[in-house]
Amino acid sequence: MKSLIILKGLDRKAKLQWINEQNLENYFLDFDILRRMYSMPDLLYPNREVLGKSFGSAVRRNYLEILITRLGKGCLLVVDTGDEISDTLLESLALIFGYTTFYAIWNIPQDYLGKPKKYNPDYYTLPKRSEMEKKVTEFLNLQLSNKNIIQSFSDVLKYWEDNEPRYKVGWNDSVLHVSDLHSNYELYKKLPKFKNYKLVVFHGDYIDGPEQGGSRILMGIAKNGTGKNTIWLEGNHELRIRRYLGSKILKGDAQDIIQSTIPQDFLDTTATEFADFDNEKSKAFLESMNKNLKMYAIIEDGKNIYICTHSGLALPDLINPKYIGNVIYGNREMGKIDRSFMDYTKDTNLYSVHAHCKYNDWNPNRYKRVINIDPKDENEIVCAERQKGEWKIWEIENLR
Repeated sequence: MKSLIILKGLDRKAKLQWINEQNLENYFLDFDILRRMYSMPDLLYPNREVLGKSFGSAVRRNYLEILITRLGKGCLLVVDTGDEISDTLLESLALIFGYTTFYAIWNIPQDYLGKPKKYNPDYYTLPKRSEMEKKVTEFLNLQLSNKNIIQSFSDVLKYWEDNEPRYKVGWNDSVLHVSDLHSNYELYKKLPKFKNYKLVVFHGDYIDGPEQGGSRILMGIAKNGTGKNTIWLEGNHELRIRRYLGSKILKGDAQDIIQSTIPQDFLDTTATEFADFDNEKSKAFLESMNKNLKMYAIIEDGKNIYICTHSGLALPDLINPKYIGNVIYGNREMGKIDRSFMDYTKDTNLYSVHAHCKYNDWNPNRYKRVINIDPKDENEIVCAERQKGEWKIWEIENLR
């Protein structure tokens, strides 16, 4: 569900117009806007082209910092980087943060080389003709045959609609929900047998916890899956392993920036279990995560619809591709989020099932149509079994 839209083409005005028509201004990260912020005040002087490439290295690094920060939030991102950030780097970042990449492409106007100002904003500094000819040649040689080419944002919505993680079970079928595991492999082994359930849903956060070696084992299980009746959701702690493995893939400024975002407590503990990973092993691990870890899952039992996430959702629309990161990396105001969901879903058959963070006076059924299964600490896991609309909730504690 994480979507990165890359704009390609030399018709700058057409791309900006498309952004407005698609109502994507809030998701657009534009290199030239950042460059304008570094430009001199005479930028607005009439008929002057002043948006040059001065401060190039500083602008590029700051752009990368913003890009990596935004990707770390998991929500929709639209970029037009020109030749400042390579497609190879963008695709590496998409792999690291679990994004699917889409391309919107504008053909080169026939009179572009003769009238380039016609297709670029007034503030845009045009390159020399030889450089423009080089850009035209590079564009025509783009290898996009295996890419997701879109005409509008509705194509992105259709893509995810066709790939929506939706599951149907019977009213009499049992479904098991499991809270954050946080490295507790020994507790994981105490779970009921999966074959006794129609579905088993794991709600994320498989790493960072008390059991040494457990994070690597559980991440290995999660990224590979455990059968057709198990669903593995992504949690906010998995962002740490994404960044750590990403630091082994990237180079230069991008590597420095992503390394600076990794918490020291993670480097001192969980990261040591993955210290032997090289570039290729890191890529393969991330590819498996992207294939098997889901942002959310919708389960229908014939009467009710259950939206399963890691960190809950304040309203059902947050599973839209524009906002999907909110259900993974949500804040800790769990009471406000669950009350909001309850208010927005009055007189509906929608339920929210999540882990991530409990209330101060924890009660898994505190809010109608919301089931919160976050454990009280990292030495236990919480299970919630549902059948015929009824819930049974229990804890598995580490008694060592």
